[in-house]
Amino acid sequence: MTQSPVRTAGTLQGLALVLPCTTVVMGSAILAPNIPQMMAQFSHIPDVEFWVPVLVTLPALCIALFSTVAGVIVDRVGRRRIMMWAMALYGVFGMLPLVIQDFWMLLGSRFIVGMMEAVILCSSTTLIGDFFDGKRRDHWLAMQTTTASTSAIIMFPLGGFVGQFGWQYPFAMYGLSLLLLIPLIFGTWEPEASARLERRGTPWLGMGAVAAIAIAITYGVWTQAGWLTPIAMYGVTLIAMLAVGFGARMVPPAMKQSPAGWLNFPWFKSAGICLVTAIGAIMFYLLQILLARVLAETGVHEVFRMGIIIAIVSLGIPIGTVIFSRVSRTPVAILILVEFAIIAIGFWGMAKAPDLPSLMIASFINQLGCGLMLPTMLTWAMRQFSFEQRGRGTGVFQSFMNGGQFVGPAFVTWLAAQLTMGAIKPSFEYIAYAAVIVAAAAGLALVASKQARLPARTD
Repeated sequence: MTQSPVRTAGTLQGLALVLPCTTVVMGSAILAPNIPQMMAQFSHIPDVEFWVPVLVTLPALCIALFSTVAGVIVDRVGRRRIMMWAMALYGVFGMLPLVIQDFWMLLGSRFIVGMMEAVILCSSTTLIGDFFDGKRRDHWLAMQTTTASTSAIIMFPLGGFVGQFGWQYPFAMYGLSLLLLIPLIFGTWEPEASARLERRGTPWLGMGAVAAIAIAITYGVWTQAGWLTPIAMYGVTLIAMLAVGFGARMVPPAMKQSPAGWLNFPWFKSAGICLVTAIGAIMFYLLQILLARVLAETGVHEVFRMGIIIAIVSLGIPIGTVIFSRVSRTPVAILILVEFAIIAIGFWGMAKAPDLPSLMIASFINQLGCGLMLPTMLTWAMRQFSFEQRGRGTGVFQSFMNGGQFVGPAFVTWLAAQLTMGAIKPSFEYIAYAAVIVAAAAGLALVASKQARLPARTD
Protein backbone atom coordinates (compact mmCIF):
# COMPACT_ATOMS: atom_id res chain seq x y z
CA MET A 1 0.00 0.00 0.00
CA THR A 2 1.53 3.30 -1.12
CA GLN A 3 1.26 6.41 0.95
CA SER A 4 0.77 9.89 -0.42
CA PRO A 5 3.83 12.15 -0.09
CA VAL A 6 3.91 14.15 3.12
CA ARG A 7 4.82 17.83 3.01
CA THR A 8 7.72 18.86 5.19
CA ALA A 9 7.63 22.22 6.91
CA GLY A 10 10.71 24.41 6.84
CA THR A 11 11.85 27.95 7.52
CA LEU A 12 9.19 29.54 5.32
CA GLN A 13 6.37 27.82 7.20
CA GLY A 14 7.95 28.61 10.56
CA LEU A 15 8.21 32.32 9.75
CA ALA A 16 4.68 32.40 8.32
CA LEU A 17 3.38 31.04 11.64
CA VAL A 18 5.46 33.04 14.12
CA LEU A 19 4.97 36.45 12.44
CA PRO A 20 1.19 36.58 13.17
CA CYS A 21 2.00 36.32 16.88
CA THR A 22 3.23 39.90 16.71
CA THR A 23 -0.45 40.86 16.61
CA VAL A 24 -0.83 39.83 20.26
CA VAL A 25 2.05 42.10 21.31
CA MET A 26 0.95 44.96 19.06
CA GLY A 27 -1.91 46.16 21.24
CA SER A 28 0.14 46.80 24.37
CA ALA A 29 3.39 47.76 22.63
CA ILE A 30 2.07 50.55 20.42
CA LEU A 31 -0.32 51.91 23.04
CA ALA A 32 1.75 51.64 26.24
CA PRO A 33 3.79 54.84 25.65
CA ASN A 34 0.51 56.69 25.02
CA ILE A 35 -1.28 55.69 28.25
CA PRO A 36 -0.60 59.03 30.01
CA GLN A 37 -1.84 60.88 26.90
CA MET A 38 -4.98 58.72 26.72
CA MET A 39 -5.64 59.36 30.40
CA ALA A 40 -5.59 63.07 29.66
CA GLN A 41 -7.89 62.60 26.65
CA PHE A 42 -10.48 60.68 28.68
CA SER A 43 -9.97 62.48 32.00
CA HIS A 44 -13.74 63.09 32.21
CA ILE A 45 -14.35 59.37 32.81
CA PRO A 46 -14.54 58.34 36.49
CA ASP A 47 -11.63 56.09 37.57
CA VAL A 48 -9.79 56.89 34.34
CA GLU A 49 -6.51 55.61 35.86
CA PHE A 50 -8.16 52.18 35.88
CA TRP A 51 -10.19 52.28 32.66
CA VAL A 52 -7.44 53.42 30.27
CA PRO A 53 -5.14 50.48 31.17
CA VAL A 54 -8.24 48.27 30.80
CA LEU A 55 -8.74 49.67 27.29
CA VAL A 56 -5.16 48.72 26.44
CA THR A 57 -5.25 45.27 28.03
CA LEU A 58 -8.87 44.25 27.30
CA PRO A 59 -7.81 42.08 24.32
CA ALA A 60 -5.69 40.07 26.73
CA LEU A 61 -8.72 39.49 28.98
CA CYS A 62 -10.65 38.30 25.92
CA ILE A 63 -7.84 35.87 25.13
CA ALA A 64 -8.12 34.60 28.70
CA LEU A 65 -11.90 34.16 28.39
CA PHE A 66 -12.10 32.73 24.86
CA SER A 67 -8.83 30.87 24.21
CA THR A 68 -10.26 27.56 25.42
CA VAL A 69 -13.29 28.02 23.17
CA ALA A 70 -10.98 28.97 20.31
CA GLY A 71 -8.90 25.87 21.02
CA VAL A 72 -11.96 23.62 20.81
CA ILE A 73 -12.91 25.20 17.47
CA VAL A 74 -9.36 24.72 16.17
CA ASP A 75 -9.45 21.05 17.20
CA ARG A 76 -12.78 20.51 15.46
CA VAL A 77 -12.74 22.51 12.23
CA GLY A 78 -9.05 22.85 11.39
CA ARG A 79 -6.37 25.40 12.02
CA ARG A 80 -5.31 27.44 8.99
CA ARG A 81 -8.61 28.65 7.51
CA ILE A 82 -9.99 30.03 10.76
CA MET A 83 -6.64 31.73 11.45
CA MET A 84 -6.80 33.64 8.16
CA TRP A 85 -10.33 34.89 8.83
CA ALA A 86 -9.33 35.97 12.34
CA MET A 87 -6.35 37.96 11.06
CA ALA A 88 -8.52 39.81 8.53
CA LEU A 89 -11.11 40.75 11.17
CA TYR A 90 -8.36 41.69 13.61
CA GLY A 91 -6.98 44.25 11.19
CA VAL A 92 -10.36 45.80 10.42
CA PHE A 93 -11.59 46.15 14.01
CA GLY A 94 -8.14 47.11 15.29
CA MET A 95 -8.15 50.23 13.10
CA LEU A 96 -11.67 51.33 14.10
CA PRO A 97 -10.41 53.86 16.72
CA LEU A 98 -9.20 55.94 13.77
CA VAL A 99 -12.83 56.76 12.94
CA ILE A 100 -14.61 56.45 16.30
CA GLN A 101 -13.77 58.55 19.37
CA ASP A 102 -16.30 57.38 21.99
CA PHE A 103 -14.49 55.58 24.81
CA TRP A 104 -17.11 52.87 25.31
CA MET A 105 -17.30 52.13 21.57
CA LEU A 106 -13.53 51.85 21.61
CA LEU A 107 -13.87 49.35 24.44
CA GLY A 108 -16.28 47.30 22.30
CA SER A 109 -13.92 47.24 19.32
CA ARG A 110 -11.11 46.09 21.61
CA PHE A 111 -13.31 43.24 22.81
CA ILE A 112 -13.66 41.93 19.24
CA VAL A 113 -9.93 42.42 18.62
CA GLY A 114 -9.25 40.28 21.69
CA MET A 115 -11.46 37.43 20.48
CA MET A 116 -9.63 37.44 17.13
CA GLU A 117 -6.30 37.44 18.96
CA ALA A 118 -7.41 34.32 20.85
CA VAL A 119 -8.07 32.50 17.58
CA ILE A 120 -4.83 33.72 15.96
CA LEU A 121 -2.69 32.70 18.91
CA CYS A 122 -4.29 29.27 19.34
CA SER A 123 -4.15 28.52 15.60
CA SER A 124 -0.56 29.69 15.20
CA THR A 125 0.79 27.81 18.22
CA THR A 126 -1.17 24.68 17.32
CA LEU A 127 0.10 24.71 13.72
CA ILE A 128 3.68 25.01 14.98
CA GLY A 129 3.02 21.92 17.08
CA ASP A 130 1.54 20.18 14.02
CA PHE A 131 4.28 21.10 11.55
CA PHE A 132 7.33 20.49 13.76
CA ASP A 133 8.43 18.11 16.51
CA GLY A 134 11.22 17.64 19.01
CA LYS A 135 13.96 20.26 19.02
CA ARG A 136 12.55 21.92 15.89
CA ARG A 137 9.24 22.46 17.69
CA ASP A 138 11.04 23.94 20.72
CA HIS A 139 13.03 26.15 18.35
CA TRP A 140 9.98 27.60 16.60
CA LEU A 141 8.05 28.01 19.84
CA ALA A 142 11.02 29.96 21.22
CA MET A 143 11.14 31.89 17.93
CA GLN A 144 7.48 32.74 18.43
CA THR A 145 8.37 34.47 21.68
CA THR A 146 11.53 36.02 20.22
CA THR A 147 9.70 37.42 17.21
CA ALA A 148 6.91 38.88 19.33
CA SER A 149 9.29 40.48 21.83
CA THR A 150 11.61 41.79 19.11
CA SER A 151 8.69 43.35 17.29
CA ALA A 152 7.65 44.97 20.57
CA ILE A 153 11.05 46.67 20.75
CA ILE A 154 10.32 48.27 17.39
CA MET A 155 6.69 49.05 18.22
CA PHE A 156 7.35 50.81 21.54
CA PRO A 157 9.29 53.75 20.03
CA LEU A 158 7.19 53.67 16.85
CA GLY A 159 4.00 53.90 18.91
CA GLY A 160 5.53 56.76 20.90
CA PHE A 161 6.56 58.56 17.71
CA VAL A 162 3.18 58.18 16.00
CA GLY A 163 1.42 59.07 19.26
CA GLN A 164 2.97 62.54 19.13
CA PHE A 165 0.49 63.38 16.39
CA GLY A 166 -2.53 62.18 18.37
CA TRP A 167 -3.47 59.37 20.74
CA GLN A 168 -5.58 57.56 18.10
CA TYR A 169 -2.99 57.31 15.30
CA PRO A 170 -1.03 54.33 16.72
CA PHE A 171 -4.14 52.20 16.06
CA ALA A 172 -3.38 52.44 12.31
CA MET A 173 -0.58 49.92 12.87
CA TYR A 174 -3.18 47.17 13.28
CA GLY A 175 -3.44 47.18 9.49
CA LEU A 176 -0.08 45.36 9.38
CA SER A 177 -1.94 42.14 10.14
CA LEU A 178 -3.45 42.25 6.65
CA LEU A 179 0.06 42.10 5.17
CA LEU A 180 0.93 39.10 7.34
CA LEU A 181 -1.88 37.19 5.63
CA ILE A 182 0.19 36.93 2.42
CA PRO A 183 2.87 34.45 3.63
CA LEU A 184 0.18 32.53 5.52
CA ILE A 185 -1.93 32.08 2.39
CA PHE A 186 0.89 31.11 0.04
CA GLY A 187 3.36 29.46 2.42
CA THR A 188 1.26 27.13 4.60
CA TRP A 189 -1.31 24.38 4.29
CA GLU A 190 -3.86 22.64 6.48
CA PRO A 191 -2.28 19.58 8.16
CA GLU A 192 -3.54 16.33 6.62
CA ALA A 193 -4.84 15.14 9.99
CA SER A 194 -7.16 18.16 10.05
CA ALA A 195 -9.21 16.63 7.25
CA ARG A 196 -10.59 14.22 9.83
CA LEU A 197 -11.30 17.06 12.23
CA GLU A 198 -13.36 18.97 9.67
CA ARG A 199 -15.87 16.13 9.38
CA ARG A 200 -16.87 16.46 13.02
CA GLY A 201 -19.77 18.57 14.04
CA THR A 202 -18.93 21.66 16.04
CA PRO A 203 -21.13 22.32 19.08
CA TRP A 204 -21.45 26.05 18.46
CA LEU A 205 -24.51 26.32 20.72
CA GLY A 206 -22.75 24.58 23.59
CA MET A 207 -19.60 26.64 23.26
CA GLY A 208 -21.65 29.81 23.03
CA ALA A 209 -23.46 28.84 26.21
CA VAL A 210 -20.12 28.24 27.97
CA ALA A 211 -18.85 31.65 26.82
CA ALA A 212 -22.06 33.34 27.99
CA ILE A 213 -21.85 31.62 31.38
CA ALA A 214 -18.19 32.66 31.73
CA ILE A 215 -19.07 36.29 30.99
CA ALA A 216 -22.03 36.18 33.40
CA ILE A 217 -19.90 34.70 36.19
CA THR A 218 -17.18 37.30 35.55
CA TYR A 219 -19.73 40.11 35.77
CA GLY A 220 -21.22 38.65 38.94
CA VAL A 221 -17.84 38.37 40.61
CA TRP A 222 -16.99 41.89 39.41
CA THR A 223 -19.90 43.39 41.35
CA GLN A 224 -18.46 41.88 44.53
CA ALA A 225 -14.69 41.91 44.01
CA GLY A 226 -14.17 45.01 41.84
CA TRP A 227 -10.57 45.29 40.69
CA LEU A 228 -9.72 41.93 42.26
CA THR A 229 -12.08 40.13 39.87
CA PRO A 230 -9.34 38.81 37.52
CA ILE A 231 -7.43 37.34 40.45
CA ALA A 232 -10.61 35.72 41.76
CA MET A 233 -11.41 34.26 38.33
CA TYR A 234 -7.88 32.90 38.01
CA GLY A 235 -8.25 31.16 41.36
CA VAL A 236 -11.68 29.72 40.61
CA THR A 237 -10.55 28.41 37.23
CA LEU A 238 -7.44 26.74 38.65
CA ILE A 239 -9.43 25.08 41.44
CA ALA A 240 -11.95 23.86 38.85
CA MET A 241 -9.13 22.43 36.71
CA LEU A 242 -7.71 20.56 39.70
CA ALA A 243 -11.16 19.19 40.59
CA VAL A 244 -11.77 18.00 37.03
CA GLY A 245 -8.28 16.52 36.96
CA PHE A 246 -8.91 14.43 40.08
CA GLY A 247 -12.29 13.38 38.66
CA ALA A 248 -10.83 12.38 35.29
CA ARG A 249 -8.23 10.21 37.03
CA MET A 250 -11.00 8.22 38.69
CA VAL A 251 -12.89 7.51 35.43
CA PRO A 252 -12.35 3.93 34.17
CA PRO A 253 -10.15 3.77 31.03
CA ALA A 254 -12.97 2.05 29.11
CA MET A 255 -15.04 5.25 29.31
CA LYS A 256 -12.27 7.37 27.81
CA GLN A 257 -13.10 6.46 24.23
CA SER A 258 -12.14 9.51 22.15
CA PRO A 259 -8.50 10.68 22.27
CA ALA A 260 -9.85 14.19 21.67
CA GLY A 261 -12.35 13.98 24.53
CA TRP A 262 -12.09 16.08 27.65
CA LEU A 263 -11.83 12.94 29.83
CA ASN A 264 -8.44 12.18 28.24
CA PHE A 265 -7.22 15.74 28.64
CA PRO A 266 -4.25 16.06 31.09
CA TRP A 267 -6.21 18.30 33.46
CA PHE A 268 -4.20 17.70 36.61
CA LYS A 269 -0.78 18.26 35.05
CA SER A 270 -2.10 21.23 33.08
CA ALA A 271 -3.37 22.87 36.28
CA GLY A 272 0.15 22.92 37.73
CA ILE A 273 1.59 24.37 34.53
CA CYS A 274 -1.16 26.99 34.33
CA LEU A 275 -0.64 28.03 37.97
CA VAL A 276 3.03 28.85 37.35
CA THR A 277 2.15 30.37 33.97
CA ALA A 278 -0.50 32.63 35.52
CA ILE A 279 1.95 34.02 38.06
CA GLY A 280 4.68 34.40 35.46
CA ALA A 281 2.32 36.10 33.01
CA ILE A 282 1.27 38.69 35.58
CA MET A 283 4.92 39.56 36.16
CA PHE A 284 5.83 39.52 32.48
CA TYR A 285 3.21 42.03 31.40
CA LEU A 286 3.62 44.48 34.29
CA LEU A 287 6.48 46.37 32.69
CA GLN A 288 4.90 46.23 29.24
CA ILE A 289 1.90 48.21 30.51
CA LEU A 290 3.06 50.13 33.58
CA LEU A 291 6.62 51.20 32.77
CA ALA A 292 5.35 54.41 31.14
CA ARG A 293 3.67 55.35 34.44
CA VAL A 294 6.83 54.44 36.38
CA LEU A 295 8.86 56.66 34.04
CA ALA A 296 6.38 59.48 34.60
CA GLU A 297 6.88 59.04 38.36
CA THR A 298 10.63 59.23 37.73
CA GLY A 299 10.33 62.50 35.81
CA VAL A 300 10.14 61.36 32.17
CA HIS A 301 7.05 62.79 30.46
CA GLU A 302 7.86 62.93 26.70
CA VAL A 303 5.92 60.19 24.89
CA PHE A 304 8.62 59.47 22.30
CA ARG A 305 11.34 59.31 24.97
CA MET A 306 9.22 56.89 26.97
CA GLY A 307 8.90 54.66 23.90
CA ILE A 308 12.68 54.67 23.37
CA ILE A 309 13.39 53.80 27.01
CA ILE A 310 10.81 50.98 27.05
CA ALA A 311 12.32 49.60 23.83
CA ILE A 312 15.86 49.68 25.27
CA VAL A 313 15.00 47.79 28.45
CA SER A 314 12.81 45.37 26.47
CA LEU A 315 15.92 44.16 24.64
CA GLY A 316 16.27 41.82 27.61
CA ILE A 317 13.32 39.75 26.35
CA PRO A 318 14.78 38.59 22.99
CA ILE A 319 18.19 38.11 24.64
CA GLY A 320 16.48 35.89 27.21
CA THR A 321 14.70 33.85 24.54
CA VAL A 322 17.98 33.36 22.66
CA ILE A 323 19.59 32.11 25.87
CA PHE A 324 16.61 29.77 26.37
CA SER A 325 17.19 28.19 22.94
CA ARG A 326 20.62 27.14 24.24
CA VAL A 327 19.37 25.72 27.53
CA SER A 328 15.88 24.47 26.56
CA ARG A 329 16.68 20.88 27.62
CA THR A 330 17.54 21.93 31.17
CA PRO A 331 15.04 20.54 33.73
CA VAL A 332 12.05 22.84 34.06
CA ALA A 333 12.41 23.24 37.83
CA ILE A 334 15.96 24.61 37.42
CA LEU A 335 14.83 27.01 34.70
CA ILE A 336 11.92 28.30 36.80
CA LEU A 337 14.16 28.76 39.85
CA VAL A 338 16.71 30.80 37.89
CA GLU A 339 14.15 32.77 35.90
CA PHE A 340 12.01 33.90 38.81
CA ALA A 341 15.13 34.75 40.84
CA ILE A 342 16.24 37.08 38.02
CA ILE A 343 12.74 38.56 37.76
CA ALA A 344 12.72 39.17 41.54
CA ILE A 345 16.07 40.98 41.39
CA GLY A 346 14.72 43.18 38.60
CA PHE A 347 11.54 44.14 40.44
CA TRP A 348 13.36 44.83 43.71
CA GLY A 349 15.95 46.93 41.86
CA MET A 350 13.24 48.99 40.16
CA ALA A 351 11.46 49.64 43.46
CA LYS A 352 14.69 50.88 45.05
CA ALA A 353 16.19 52.65 42.01
CA PRO A 354 17.27 56.20 42.97
CA ASP A 355 17.53 57.52 39.41
CA LEU A 356 16.66 56.78 35.77
CA PRO A 357 19.85 54.83 34.83
CA SER A 358 19.42 52.52 37.84
CA LEU A 359 15.77 52.04 36.93
CA MET A 360 16.69 51.11 33.35
CA ILE A 361 19.33 48.58 34.48
CA ALA A 362 16.90 46.91 36.89
CA SER A 363 14.18 46.90 34.21
CA PHE A 364 16.56 45.24 31.74
CA ILE A 365 17.40 42.51 34.28
CA ASN A 366 13.69 41.95 34.86
CA GLN A 367 12.99 41.64 31.13
CA LEU A 368 15.91 39.23 30.71
CA GLY A 369 14.31 36.91 33.25
CA CYS A 370 10.93 37.30 31.54
CA GLY A 371 12.48 36.48 28.16
CA LEU A 372 13.76 33.22 29.63
CA MET A 373 10.52 32.45 31.45
CA LEU A 374 8.02 32.87 28.61
CA PRO A 375 9.32 30.16 26.21
CA THR A 376 9.91 27.89 29.20
CA MET A 377 6.20 27.99 30.03
CA LEU A 378 5.18 27.54 26.40
CA THR A 379 7.40 24.55 25.59
CA TRP A 380 6.59 22.95 28.97
CA ALA A 381 2.90 23.11 28.14
CA MET A 382 3.12 22.01 24.49
CA ARG A 383 4.96 18.80 25.41
CA GLN A 384 1.85 17.57 27.24
CA PHE A 385 -0.66 17.52 24.36
CA SER A 386 -1.34 15.07 21.53
CA PHE A 387 -2.46 16.23 18.06
CA GLU A 388 -6.15 15.70 18.89
CA GLN A 389 -5.88 17.84 22.04
CA ARG A 390 -3.26 20.34 20.95
CA GLY A 391 -5.74 23.08 20.05
CA ARG A 392 -7.68 23.03 23.31
CA GLY A 393 -4.48 22.52 25.28
CA THR A 394 -3.01 25.60 23.66
CA GLY A 395 -6.26 27.44 24.43
CA VAL A 396 -6.19 26.54 28.11
CA PHE A 397 -2.53 27.58 28.36
CA GLN A 398 -3.06 30.86 26.52
CA SER A 399 -6.04 31.68 28.74
CA PHE A 400 -3.72 31.89 31.70
CA MET A 401 -0.74 33.30 29.83
CA ASN A 402 -2.55 36.24 28.28
CA GLY A 403 -4.92 36.74 31.17
CA GLY A 404 -1.87 37.97 33.04
CA GLN A 405 -1.71 40.97 30.70
CA PHE A 406 -5.07 42.10 32.08
CA VAL A 407 -4.65 40.87 35.64
CA GLY A 408 -1.20 42.31 36.32
CA PRO A 409 -1.73 46.05 35.75
CA ALA A 410 -5.17 46.03 37.40
CA PHE A 411 -3.86 44.19 40.46
CA VAL A 412 -0.74 46.34 40.87
CA THR A 413 -2.81 49.52 40.46
CA TRP A 414 -5.03 48.27 43.31
CA LEU A 415 -1.98 47.18 45.33
CA ALA A 416 -0.35 50.57 44.92
CA ALA A 417 -3.55 52.30 46.06
CA GLN A 418 -3.55 50.18 49.23
CA LEU A 419 0.15 50.20 50.15
CA THR A 420 2.09 52.95 48.39
CA MET A 421 -0.40 55.84 48.08
CA GLY A 422 -0.97 55.07 44.41
CA ALA A 423 2.70 55.09 43.34
CA ILE A 424 3.52 52.17 41.03
CA LYS A 425 7.32 52.10 41.38
CA PRO A 426 7.60 51.26 45.12
CA SER A 427 4.84 48.64 44.81
CA PHE A 428 7.19 46.52 42.68
CA GLU A 429 8.96 45.51 45.90
CA TYR A 430 5.97 43.34 46.85
CA ILE A 431 5.95 41.72 43.39
CA ALA A 432 9.64 40.89 43.93
CA TYR A 433 8.72 39.01 47.11
CA ALA A 434 6.13 36.98 45.16
CA ALA A 435 8.76 36.06 42.55
CA VAL A 436 11.10 34.90 45.33
CA ILE A 437 8.35 32.60 46.64
CA VAL A 438 7.92 30.99 43.19
CA ALA A 439 11.68 30.53 42.85
CA ALA A 440 11.84 28.95 46.32
CA ALA A 441 8.95 26.60 45.44
CA ALA A 442 10.81 25.54 42.29
CA GLY A 443 13.91 24.89 44.40
CA LEU A 444 11.92 22.73 46.82
CA ALA A 445 10.37 20.81 43.90
CA LEU A 446 13.87 20.21 42.50
CA VAL A 447 15.17 18.91 45.82
CA ALA A 448 12.10 16.68 46.26
CA SER A 449 12.47 15.20 42.76
CA LYS A 450 16.14 14.40 43.35
CA GLN A 451 15.39 12.73 46.68
CA ALA A 452 12.64 10.70 45.02
CA ARG A 453 15.21 9.31 42.56
CA LEU A 454 17.69 8.28 45.27
CA PRO A 455 17.96 4.47 45.67
CA ALA A 456 16.55 3.00 48.86
CA ARG A 457 19.05 2.12 51.56
CA THR A 458 19.72 -1.61 52.02
CA ASP A 459 21.29 -1.56 55.48
